[in-house]
Amino acid sequence: MKNKLWVVVILLILMFVPSDVKAASIISTSMSTSTEQEVGTSFYLPISVNFSGIGDMVGSDMSGIYMVALVLDFDDSVLEIDQFYSDFFDTEIYTDGDQYYVLSIADSDSTENKCADQFLACSSTYVMNIRFHIKNNSKESVDIKVKEAAAIAFKVDTTLESYTVDNMQELEYMQELVCNVKIKKTEEEIVEVPSNNVVVEESVPKIEDSVIEESKKNANIPSNSNPSPSPSMNPPATNDNSNNTDDNNSDHIKSSNANLASILIENYEIDFKKDQLNYEVTVDDDITSLKIKATPEDENATYEVIGANHLKDEVIINVKAENGEELTYTIKILRNINTKEDNTLNKVNQVIVIIIGVIVLIVFICLLISHHNKKKLDKLLDQM
Repeated sequence: MKNKLWVVVILLILMFVPSDVKAASIISTSMSTSTEQEVGTSFYLPISVNFSGIGDMVGSDMSGIYMVALVLDFDDSVLEIDQFYSDFFDTEIYTDGDQYYVLSIADSDSTENKCADQFLACSSTYVMNIRFHIKNNSKESVDIKVKEAAAIAFKVDTTLESYTVDNMQELEYMQELVCNVKIKKTEEEIVEVPSNNVVVEESVPKIEDSVIEESKKNANIPSNSNPSPSPSMNPPATNDNSNNTDDNNSDHIKSSNANLASILIENYEIDFKKDQLNYEVTVDDDITSLKIKATPEDENATYEVIGANHLKDEVIINVKAENGEELTYTIKILRNINTKEDNTLNKVNQVIVIIIGVIVLIVFICLLISHHNKKKLDKLLDQM
């Protein structure tokens, strides 16, 4: 009888105790670009993968990202990839002739955006920036599809010398994402510039094959586990471009393009439009900083984010074109003043639920004891 009573007590307690246990997962993917592009020009397409359970949990429940993979589909008679990069990740792109495969591995040399083990990436958002060149063609539009996203994660453990496939977490997201790009014709002569940045392979490596049995912390991936890096892995220079000027391009005309191709705010969405300079974002009252990533249309343009680390009324993004012209984007910060009240109300509701559960538990135990005592009394009366 006592053993059964304890089982009932444990089950009732578990029913009324809130659970916050989360597993790492991919919760969404997103793309953003201008709706119309001109033949013969190039444009950046930022592709974001948003995670849950990465870098926002404590202790043994925290996970970090080791690898991210994307499957892309587009008409390569119309579009050509001429550059790509992702901050804090080493990236390669492959094609089997039908689809394109993006493989990004956490950059072991980078000290930013790292988990406590200084090996895994600990950001809840991965952003891949791909620059497409529009070839001379007769089409009015073209679709770019992200057909699948996948990732490999590990539980962060600072006591281990290495991670193994035994504790690997495979994350998948199968929802297809489509971006339709309108194509604008031009009367100017189109000069096609071939790209050598995409590695063409007869067979694309599977994501499982790219994870070595024991990936040493703070060590580069062995050359036999992934092809050698290409120049496209490195993002465009954003600081001093003076040392990168080719002697053959001494007559180069500096660009006046200070437009952004995208603005991405971690955990928040904005409807970005190239010609719109003012935006609004509503945040909880206790938020003190935002992670903001911007992508200039011109690779030689630079930008500076002001006010994101110590959040007040607005965040400013100053973009400076190659020729020195500047453009300012403003993000107004709106506060959700009901957040604290909602959190307090939620805590009160949890306390009420727990109290009700305890009361139910006590009543149940009393009924069991009363029933047990009644049986004893009945047995005693029968004996008399």
